Amino acid sequence: MQINRINFKHPFTISAAVTCLFLAGCATPSAIKTASKAQCELIGELDQSLQSLECGLVQFHEDSQEQIRQVGHVLIAKQAINAIVEAGGVPTTTNGTTTVDTLFENSNTKIRPFVDNAFFDAGRITQLTEAMNATTNDVLRNLLLAKVNALKRKRADLSAKPPAVADLESKMEEEIATLQKTERDIQAILDVVRAQASLMKVVATTIDAWLDQDVTITKAQADNLETAVINGQKGIGGGK
Repeated sequence: MQINRINFKHPFTISAAVTCLFLAGCATPSAIKTASKAQCELIGELDQSLQSLECGLVQFHEDSQEQIRQVGHVLIAKQAINAIVEAGGVPTTTNGTTTVDTLFENSNTKIRPFVDNAFFDAGRITQLTEAMNATTNDVLRNLLLAKVNALKRKRADLSAKPPAVADLESKMEEEIATLQKTERDIQAILDVVRAQASLMKVVATTIDAWLDQDVTITKAQADNLETAVINGQKGIGGGK
């Protein structure tokens, strides 16, 4: 995803403020000081708003993914039941009846495993195996080995998953993956925006400090600040 930078008008912002300092000399008008402090407060509020937005979006995407998983468990249970029916239904006795034990056996072996282990993360086996091979702690290695073996047994049990159940689960995993990608893309944009807000804050607080002290700003100081801002922009979101 290509991230476009927000167009931060650094030359105008800096030049205008510094020009006011030159014109004012050593005694900065109170109106300019007031405006400068108001700008610092607004930038601070912007940063807080961006933090709140970021937290809200993170929670939204987590809730959306969890909702898909919860709905997925219900749909997978229904699909597993349908698979049993399509395969011949619930086994019956010679007189055409069935027992509670038979019903529970079907539930425990042909439905619940696929519901309880829906969205099984096979990649976890690889992660734990790598950690096990990397550690020099024998106790930790044995603990990791036990976890790896347990996950492998679970994966083997799930190999009998009906194709219709596997297909449904795969589609829901794709939905979750799409949400996760959207979350990453939005986070990348927010990172750029927050970085630019931080850059604005540096400029605003620096100029405000100059104004507050009634100093006479030299051209070299103004040029150095503008150069710092330009260099800062180049490091944000691939700016040129």
